[in-house]
Amino acid sequence: RNASPATVSRAGIIYVSLADLGWQPYYVSWLKEIKRPKAEDDLLSKLFDKVVTAIFELLLFECSPCMYNTPIVLLTSMCTTLYQLLLDAGKENAQLDLAQVERSFLYSL
Repeated sequence: RNASPATVSRAGIIYVSLADLGWQPYYVSWLKEIKRPKAEDDLLSKLFDKVVTAIFELLLFECSPCMYNTPIVLLTSMCTTLYQLLLDAGKENAQLDLAQVERSFLYSL
């Protein structure tokens, strides 16, 4: 499941499988990087915790995609889309209302 010591020493890399790590560390670092108001952070955390794992399970077990993507690729795409939506909407107002944040989250799925 993880890289062998020989691979690590030759390539200087460490591989940790998604099953061992999950999607949460990527999300936590992304949330720190985008620096949104605390109310938005709290709402996004609730939404991600409630929806993302369920969406990944739905895609993995119930759907037949034409092209397989790893969950981290899907999460990266979702976070990039969400960030741009929040950034573009925030140009008009200093702070978004929470309904706008939630709609942006749902669109980014």
